[in-house]
Amino acid sequence: LPLISTNFQILRRAEKKSELKKLNDRISHLRREEQWKALKKLRNKRRNLAIDHDIKLAKEFASTCHNSFVVVGNPEYIAYNHFKGNGNKVGRRLLRSWSFSRTAEWIVHQCRKQGIPAAKLNEWWTSSRCHKCDGKVQRTKTRIVCKECGMQYDADFNASINILLRGKAQLENKSSELHKLKQNLAGAVDEPARELWMIPYTRDEHRNSESGLDAPTFMSG
Repeated sequence: LPLISTNFQILRRAEKKSELKKLNDRISHLRREEQWKALKKLRNKRRNLAIDHDIKLAKEFASTCHNSFVVVGNPEYIAYNHFKGNGNKVGRRLLRSWSFSRTAEWIVHQCRKQGIPAAKLNEWWTSSRCHKCDGKVQRTKTRIVCKECGMQYDADFNASINILLRGKAQLENKSSELHKLKQNLAGAVDEPARELWMIPYTRDEHRNSESGLDAPTFMSG
């Protein structure tokens, strides 16, 4: 598997943003008018619309990933950096409307559905270590500087490589465990059968089985 892809693409769905904005404006109006029944229906419609667009986006993304291994970072920690009172009200509002975990799950699902190996991983520590030497890094806005090797990278690029390396290691570990499991199971199924046929079978037992007396019973399960 190639370690780094140079085919970068940005997939955007402007229609999702436009349609959701219309629904959000309508929801805000209903909330002010205290139209709770209509508000509930509209919220369900907004949720279904968002899910539908996430599925379409995941399918579109998966169609570009053949002959690749896809690792999706799940940025659960991002909520901790956008707490209330941090001075970034716009960022918090955008974060609340971003279904990152659901989007990641759909991407993994659609990739696997098309036979593409995919995994969703936690992003903890991927931004604080250098992908080249595993040294600690110092971040200045969008750039990082490694304290060990002195290399400088874009922070998101460095984190993406760390996520890829972690996912690749996980895939190789699972493949190794599966191979060991297959080796351990090899021949295990037919061992009981071998022991069964090694039991001496006398003429008297054969005669009884033909007459229906004390006939041996075989069970599977």
